[in-house]
Amino acid sequence: MDGQSQFRPSDVEPTTVPIVIVGAGPVGLSLGLTLAHQGIESLILEKNEALDPYSRAILIPTRTLDIFDSWNLTAAAKERGIFNSRLQAYGAESGKVAITIDFTGLEDASPNAGFLFLPQDRTTDLLLNAALSTGMCKVIFGTAVSGFSQDTRGVTVEAVSGGSARRFRCQYVIGCDGAHSLVREMLDLPLAGKTYQARVLIADVSFSQHDAEDRAQSQGTAGVAPLRRDEVARCRDSRSKRGR
Repeated sequence: MDGQSQFRPSDVEPTTVPIVIVGAGPVGLSLGLTLAHQGIESLILEKNEALDPYSRAILIPTRTLDIFDSWNLTAAAKERGIFNSRLQAYGAESGKVAITIDFTGLEDASPNAGFLFLPQDRTTDLLLNAALSTGMCKVIFGTAVSGFSQDTRGVTVEAVSGGSARRFRCQYVIGCDGAHSLVREMLDLPLAGKTYQARVLIADVSFSQHDAEDRAQSQGTAGVAPLRRDEVARCRDSRSKRGR
């Protein structure tokens, strides 16, 4: 099912819905899917024309996979990625094992004891199609929220779709629109976090295991993680800003 082509600004969509979700990333899509499983309709507005095509966040931990179980998505997610119950990190210069994380001791607590390597673009595609298949969640791409206002009866969300102004009425508007959230900005809610003194270069590249062993060398910290079977690996090179 090609979820990205199902709902466009030119389509007829409801102007009144219980909940408007801003942002069709992993959080917004997960929320829409969760609400659908509770019998609550929602409308997700996404400013981009399609899902983000990049790998970005690549690790899905045990607890998240357990939540996927409640949506009947875990098997499909594992089929798309690489699941490991034991992870090892190697020193970039020494080539020796620096850290080992073994999840096998958690197998009695969860059938998903481990980490799933799955590119975020595959995760969001899985979530999108699952949300749309419920019939309780709609997604409109190419629709940028420009503001919202609240009255005693609910919330009016203003947006721009294909150059035309749109309005949606709802009981709740939920911001899932990332670090530079318009929703959070309008509510004057700061983003709590920390900026580390490091520069990080991340790339998705194709190479053999032999190449990975030869090239994972750095003066800083380097890592290579599998993303797709026999296809692509994620390389991460981190160096201190002060050393540049």
